[in-house]
Amino acid sequence: MRLEKHKFLNYLEARGSKLACPYCSCESWEILIEDPVNLKDQRIMEFSLRRLAGGISVAVVAMACGGCGFLRMHSVDKAIQSGCLS
Repeated sequence: MRLEKHKFLNYLEARGSKLACPYCSCESWEILIEDPVNLKDQRIMEFSLRRLAGGISVAVVAMACGGCGFLRMHSVDKAIQSGCLS
């Protein structure tokens, strides 16, 4: 899945989300992707939570603050519903 960064940031703002980092107030964010070398294939990162042998996986939009590196994550499900993924 490919994420359109500007559409996702616009979606967050439209929902009332503050783009300023809670630690350093920077408003510059980078979206973490699976393979930053191949920009034509910008897959969303998937994180695994291991509690039992099977564990569960959660696909998220992970964003890193350009100022201090603070990480914030959002569910991919909401990004799909908003039309930010193609």
